[in-house]
Amino acid sequence: MILKEIFNKRTFKGKSTTALLVHCELSGIVVMKDGQTVSNATIVLKGMNGDLIGETKSNGDGEFYLEHIKPGYYIVYAMKDYHLLSKKEGVQLEQGLTKMGKIILNKVRPLISDTQ
Repeated sequence: MILKEIFNKRTFKGKSTTALLVHCELSGIVVMKDGQTVSNATIVLKGMNGDLIGETKSNGDGEFYLEHIKPGYYIVYAMKDYHLLSKKEGVQLEQGLTKMGKIILNKVRPLISDTQ
């Protein structure tokens, strides 16, 4: 397990203190239902309230990685060519590295509708 520790010096009432801030990391792989990996997919991480936390792209092997995330519950989206392909709610990130495993892409759903 990888643990990211960031030390932050602060001054409190004239005394210098060091606070330990623990952050999480998230990794996974984006694949189609047939097991084929998906490169250049956009992975978006949002808080449960909808706030954008982070965004990255999958590499040539479909792998992705996000870091410097606070522990908590999140929503993970996988998109390709402006289509939402997968949405996972309530993903819990804990101290260190959280491996999501595979994000299996479902049927294509357009993010933007051509009709109004």
